[in-house]
Amino acid sequence: MRNHRPYFAFALACLTALATSPSIAKEVDTAAEEQAIRHVDAAWSKNLQSKNLDAVMENYAEDAAFLVPNQPIIVGKEKIRDWFKARIATPGYTATFAPTKIVVSSAGDMAYELGTFAASAQAADGSTARSVGKHLVTWEKRNGRWLVAAEAISTDSPPPPRK
Repeated sequence: MRNHRPYFAFALACLTALATSPSIAKEVDTAAEEQAIRHVDAAWSKNLQSKNLDAVMENYAEDAAFLVPNQPIIVGKEKIRDWFKARIATPGYTATFAPTKIVVSSAGDMAYELGTFAASAQAADGSTARSVGKHLVTWEKRNGRWLVAAEAISTDSPPPPRK
Protein backbone atom coordinates (compact mmCIF):
# COMPACT_ATOMS: atom_id res chain seq x y z
CA MET A 1 0.00 0.00 0.00
CA ARG A 2 1.33 3.41 -0.94
CA ASN A 3 1.82 6.25 1.51
CA HIS A 4 -0.43 9.13 0.39
CA ARG A 5 0.61 11.55 3.14
CA PRO A 6 3.03 13.58 0.96
CA TYR A 7 0.30 14.04 -1.68
CA PHE A 8 -2.26 15.00 0.95
CA ALA A 9 0.13 17.51 2.53
CA PHE A 10 0.87 19.02 -0.89
CA ALA A 11 -2.83 19.26 -1.74
CA LEU A 12 -3.59 20.87 1.62
CA ALA A 13 -0.80 23.42 1.11
CA CYS A 14 -2.16 24.28 -2.36
CA LEU A 15 -5.71 24.72 -1.06
CA THR A 16 -4.47 26.92 1.77
CA ALA A 17 -2.50 29.09 -0.66
CA LEU A 18 -5.50 29.46 -2.95
CA ALA A 19 -7.89 30.26 -0.13
CA THR A 20 -5.66 33.05 1.17
CA SER A 21 -4.58 34.51 -2.16
CA PRO A 22 -5.78 38.05 -2.96
CA SER A 23 -7.61 36.88 -6.08
CA ILE A 24 -9.78 34.53 -4.00
CA ALA A 25 -10.10 36.81 -0.98
CA LYS A 26 -13.54 38.14 -0.12
CA GLU A 27 -14.41 41.22 -2.14
CA VAL A 28 -14.89 44.38 -0.14
CA ASP A 29 -18.03 46.44 -0.64
CA THR A 30 -16.27 49.81 -0.80
CA ALA A 31 -19.58 51.65 -1.24
CA ALA A 32 -20.87 50.17 2.01
CA GLU A 33 -17.60 51.07 3.77
CA GLU A 34 -17.89 54.63 2.45
CA GLN A 35 -21.42 54.85 3.86
CA ALA A 36 -20.14 53.53 7.21
CA ILE A 37 -17.55 56.33 7.32
CA ARG A 38 -20.20 58.90 6.35
CA HIS A 39 -22.33 57.65 9.24
CA VAL A 40 -19.39 58.02 11.67
CA ASP A 41 -18.70 61.50 10.25
CA ALA A 42 -22.28 62.67 10.76
CA ALA A 43 -22.27 61.60 14.42
CA TRP A 44 -18.75 63.01 14.91
CA SER A 45 -19.77 66.44 13.58
CA LYS A 46 -22.94 66.42 15.66
CA ASN A 47 -20.93 65.52 18.77
CA LEU A 48 -18.45 68.31 18.10
CA GLN A 49 -21.26 70.80 17.61
CA SER A 50 -22.83 69.73 20.91
CA LYS A 51 -19.38 69.88 22.60
CA ASN A 52 -19.45 66.20 23.60
CA LEU A 53 -15.68 65.80 23.92
CA ASP A 54 -15.73 62.14 24.95
CA ALA A 55 -17.81 61.18 21.91
CA VAL A 56 -15.61 63.27 19.60
CA MET A 57 -12.50 61.49 20.85
CA GLU A 58 -13.97 58.01 20.26
CA ASN A 59 -13.18 58.53 16.56
CA TYR A 60 -9.41 58.88 16.98
CA ALA A 61 -6.86 56.08 17.10
CA GLU A 62 -4.54 56.16 20.12
CA ASP A 63 -1.60 57.01 17.82
CA ALA A 64 -3.46 59.52 15.65
CA ALA A 65 -1.79 62.64 14.28
CA PHE A 66 -3.51 66.02 13.92
CA LEU A 67 -2.16 68.79 11.72
CA VAL A 68 -3.60 72.20 12.51
CA PRO A 69 -2.54 75.59 11.13
CA ASN A 70 0.41 77.39 12.69
CA GLN A 71 1.31 74.63 15.17
CA PRO A 72 3.57 71.57 15.24
CA ILE A 73 1.97 68.19 14.56
CA ILE A 74 -0.12 67.00 17.50
CA VAL A 75 0.51 63.28 18.04
CA GLY A 76 -1.55 61.01 20.27
CA LYS A 77 -5.18 60.87 21.29
CA GLU A 78 -4.63 62.62 24.64
CA LYS A 79 -2.84 65.59 23.07
CA ILE A 80 -5.55 65.85 20.40
CA ARG A 81 -8.10 65.76 23.21
CA ASP A 82 -6.32 68.70 24.90
CA TRP A 83 -6.51 70.68 21.64
CA PHE A 84 -10.26 70.07 21.31
CA LYS A 85 -10.85 70.71 25.01
CA ALA A 86 -9.29 74.18 24.66
CA ARG A 87 -11.42 74.96 21.60
CA ILE A 88 -14.65 73.76 23.19
CA ALA A 89 -13.94 75.89 26.29
CA THR A 90 -13.67 79.03 24.14
CA PRO A 91 -16.79 81.20 24.56
CA GLY A 92 -19.12 80.97 21.58
CA TYR A 93 -17.26 78.04 20.04
CA THR A 94 -19.11 76.02 17.47
CA ALA A 95 -17.88 73.86 14.62
CA THR A 96 -19.33 71.62 11.96
CA PHE A 97 -17.79 69.62 9.16
CA ALA A 98 -18.85 67.35 6.34
CA PRO A 99 -17.11 65.09 3.85
CA THR A 100 -17.25 65.96 0.16
CA LYS A 101 -15.37 62.87 -1.04
CA ILE A 102 -14.43 59.56 0.57
CA VAL A 103 -12.27 56.96 -1.15
CA VAL A 104 -11.98 53.50 0.40
CA SER A 105 -9.07 51.20 -0.48
CA SER A 106 -9.89 48.02 -2.39
CA ALA A 107 -8.75 46.04 0.67
CA GLY A 108 -11.31 47.93 2.77
CA ASP A 109 -8.88 48.70 5.58
CA MET A 110 -7.96 52.30 4.76
CA ALA A 111 -9.71 55.35 3.37
CA TYR A 112 -9.20 59.04 2.91
CA GLU A 113 -11.71 61.83 3.15
CA LEU A 114 -11.80 65.34 1.77
CA GLY A 115 -14.27 67.80 3.22
CA THR A 116 -15.12 71.22 4.51
CA PHE A 117 -15.57 72.79 7.93
CA ALA A 118 -16.94 75.95 9.50
CA ALA A 119 -16.07 77.17 12.97
CA SER A 120 -16.73 80.25 15.03
CA ALA A 121 -15.86 81.58 18.48
CA GLN A 122 -15.98 84.79 20.41
CA ALA A 123 -12.99 87.02 19.68
CA ALA A 124 -11.17 89.01 22.36
CA ASP A 125 -13.12 92.17 21.41
CA GLY A 126 -16.44 90.35 21.84
CA SER A 127 -17.14 89.97 18.13
CA THR A 128 -17.62 86.59 16.52
CA ALA A 129 -14.62 85.22 14.64
CA ARG A 130 -15.59 82.86 11.84
CA SER A 131 -13.43 80.44 9.93
CA VAL A 132 -14.15 78.16 6.99
CA GLY A 133 -11.79 75.69 5.46
CA LYS A 134 -11.09 72.16 4.38
CA HIS A 135 -9.91 68.94 5.93
CA LEU A 136 -8.17 65.73 4.95
CA VAL A 137 -8.75 62.67 7.11
CA THR A 138 -7.01 59.32 6.82
CA TRP A 139 -9.10 56.47 8.17
CA GLU A 140 -7.93 53.01 9.22
CA LYS A 141 -10.21 50.10 9.98
CA ARG A 142 -8.99 48.59 13.23
CA ASN A 143 -10.76 45.71 14.94
CA GLY A 144 -13.77 46.26 12.68
CA ARG A 145 -14.04 50.01 13.45
CA TRP A 146 -13.13 53.01 11.34
CA LEU A 147 -10.77 55.30 13.28
CA VAL A 148 -9.00 58.53 12.37
CA ALA A 149 -5.28 57.84 11.91
CA ALA A 150 -4.39 61.33 10.70
CA GLU A 151 -6.25 64.58 10.14
CA ALA A 152 -5.21 67.90 8.67
CA ILE A 153 -7.21 71.12 8.63
CA SER A 154 -6.53 74.43 6.95
CA THR A 155 -8.54 77.60 6.56
CA ASP A 156 -9.55 79.22 3.32
CA SER A 157 -8.53 82.62 4.67
CA PRO A 158 -5.67 84.47 3.04
CA PRO A 159 -2.48 84.63 5.08
CA PRO A 160 -2.13 87.65 7.37
CA PRO A 161 -0.35 90.65 5.84
CA ARG A 162 3.41 90.76 6.29
CA LYS A 163 4.75 93.46 8.56
